[in-house]
Amino acid sequence: MSIEDGNRLAATDPQILKEWFGKIGLMLSVFARGEDQTPVSEMGLEAPVKSIGNSTTTPRGLVNNEDVKPVFYLLSESVASRLKENGFIGQVVEVYVRDSDFRQISRDG
Repeated sequence: MSIEDGNRLAATDPQILKEWFGKIGLMLSVFARGEDQTPVSEMGLEAPVKSIGNSTTTPRGLVNNEDVKPVFYLLSESVASRLKENGFIGQVVEVYVRDSDFRQISRDG
């Protein structure tokens, strides 16, 4: 981003940015105008992990359960491993699928 782009962003009405980008638009506006009041964190300080997930894009479409099972198995094993590493116990499991036309469905419970 150039300085000129930053100046245009700073001059844009924050409500317009919110309409375009949602709540991140308001954050962009605050950053561009130099109004961020967030304290500087110590180097090496990391935010706590709030959720663990995994996703992938397959090289071809999955058309039946035999195609889907190994992918779900690998993804769930990866998530389970990281849950164990962090000492987490899951409360919600969500499965999210997007097809080649970018239509999506999700299920949780």
